[in-house]
Amino acid sequence: TNAVMSFKAERWHPDPTIPMRIACAVDDWMTPIALSEELHSILPSASFKRFETGGHYLPRTFPNELADDVTKWTAKVSTF
Repeated sequence: TNAVMSFKAERWHPDPTIPMRIACAVDDWMTPIALSEELHSILPSASFKRFETGGHYLPRTFPNELADDVTKWTAKVSTF
């Protein structure tokens, strides 16, 4: 818990030209959505997907929904 709560998104500055997708579930208690929202606020070029439920492990709880979202997002940002 201390590691998660001590994470400071403003210290993380990736290359802004790299497409990024931030996805988080509202009911994720391990990585609270506020931390994902904070990360998005300092990376305005990143896109954000809020899942209303799914907990901490979206690939397991909602694999089809997450895969669909990532597939659609990838098609939008793909330069191939």
